[in-house]
Amino acid sequence: AGGEEAGGEEAGGEEAAAKAQREAHPYRHAVTRTAVSLLSSLLTRTLDRPDDADHRELLEEFVRDLLLLLGRVECPAATLFVTSLGRLLCLRLAPREDGAAFTKEEQAARVAAVELLGSMLSTIATHREAHRAKPLSFPPPKEDVDEDAQPTDAGENAVCVCGEGYNGEFMLDCDLCHRWFHATCVGVDAADDSLPEEWHCDACRLSTAVLDQRKRIARLLSLHGGDAAGDGGGDDDEGGGEVVDALSSEWEVTKQLLLNCLDASADAAAPSAQQMLLCEWHAAAAERGQPALVALYREQHTAATARQRARQRAAGGVLLPAPCLSPEAVKQASRRALAESGLFDRLEPMLGYLCAILRESQTTARQKAVKALTSVVRADPDVLRLAAVTAA
Repeated sequence: AGGEEAGGEEAGGEEAAAKAQREAHPYRHAVTRTAVSLLSSLLTRTLDRPDDADHRELLEEFVRDLLLLLGRVECPAATLFVTSLGRLLCLRLAPREDGAAFTKEEQAARVAAVELLGSMLSTIATHREAHRAKPLSFPPPKEDVDEDAQPTDAGENAVCVCGEGYNGEFMLDCDLCHRWFHATCVGVDAADDSLPEEWHCDACRLSTAVLDQRKRIARLLSLHGGDAAGDGGGDDDEGGGEVVDALSSEWEVTKQLLLNCLDASADAAAPSAQQMLLCEWHAAAAERGQPALVALYREQHTAATARQRARQRAAGGVLLPAPCLSPEAVKQASRRALAESGLFDRLEPMLGYLCAILRESQTTARQKAVKALTSVVRADPDVLRLAAVTAA
């Protein structure tokens, strides 16, 4: 009885903590609740109607569009929807607790769920493999520089972002790290008479942004009562060096660059995307107990909510210039955001549900599972190392 009471107290404490989180971040939980409700209704109206081709096609097109939006900075809700949809599809594929057989209609719904889950997992695997192969990097400036060097000279790093070296095309080097890039790969027109006198690659823009972020720490520290100089605080965990490191880490700077991209975007969804990202980051920082980041995101969310770019331009206002990224680097930063959201970590557990289908007796389901598993392996061959995939 004593153990049950202790367990009850623990459960009550978890419930109270969850309630406090909902009250602290009502927008975040309302969005999640709405997404799950929408997806549950959609699956009920489509998967449970095996003879309704129109509804089934609606679901397939919805998932296809959702996966096309995954990883786009203007559509952060796509990550939430893919995560929630994956969880709901896995529940559909889970065996019954009582071990009873599925009806014919239920088997048809499970076969459709296998196909949808396979499409989702192959897309997630594609993003994860691209993130591993081409992550955002923060290289230090190169010190020993030969201003007259050519990409074919010994010791020069002439491997472009495309993965190829010098091939006869015009190349330009970054004025900080002095790595060489094909002009076409970085969006520079070699035939243009107005080539930039100074050019920095995306990685060095990020490194510069880190330094700029550290210079702005004094203002940010004042938001939560820290040392305005940014070098004080001593042993205070909420001030000084630890706060500087928290606010100017690679991931935090990448976040700010994504916000800059949304600020500069003409997409009508950009303002709401910015607000959603800030809500998500604010909630995560509050859960981790990071007051400096909580204060930063709160301030930025207030400013984003109040700002109306169209009204500002009409009034003759001018947006302040902010460091931004090339389209390819935006993709890299967005894939970093997918990784930080935990979506990549959910790939393997969801893959386990797909592999489990291969142990079932229903032939059609097994065939669909093999096809889905093949698409995932093509997207990321590393999944072949997983024990569940090897057994499957």
